[in-house]
Formats: sequence, C-alpha cells, structure tokens
Amino acid sequence: LRLSDPNGQPGSYFTVIGWNFPPSGSASIEVNGYAFTDTVPVNETGSFVFFFDTSSAQAGYYRVTAGVGDTTATAAFCLERSPTSR
Repeated sequence: LRLSDPNGQPGSYFTVIGWNFPPSGSASIEVNGYAFTDTVPVNETGSFVFFFDTSSAQAGYYRVTAGVGDTTATAAFCLERSPTSR
C-alpha cells in the first residue's frame, strides 16, 4: 500500500495505491481502525487506486489499512497544523 505523500495539512488530498491483492475483489479500507468507505474495487491484476481528502480531519498520525480476505497492507501519514501567520 502506498500513499501519494507521507505528510500534509488538514484539508490535503491523498492518493492510495494498492497492489498484490486477490484480483477482481473488493478492498475494505480503514483509517485508524474505523471504516473509511464501504469498499474499493480491485481490478483483475490485484490493484486499486482511490483518492480521499482530509477536510474534516484533525492534525495527527493516521494509519490506512486495506484488506481483501486475509490479505492486508498498511501505510501511514501525518497531518500537521498549518503554519501560524505572523
């Protein structure tokens, strides 16, 4: 599982890329242990891509886990607060 970027600010958009999953299935996606979306379709080569935004997220550390049956993968990212204007 790979993320487009390991860091961002709340409101950032991320791309999640998964591969080596059982082909033609559906991947469940969790963020910090909570279901993020119903499922994401896995193509015939065992890959998938999906996009998400963090508009409603707080600053902090997040783990994204994708799973199809017994096959799972995890990647992490960190949301940092915006720099303070002076």
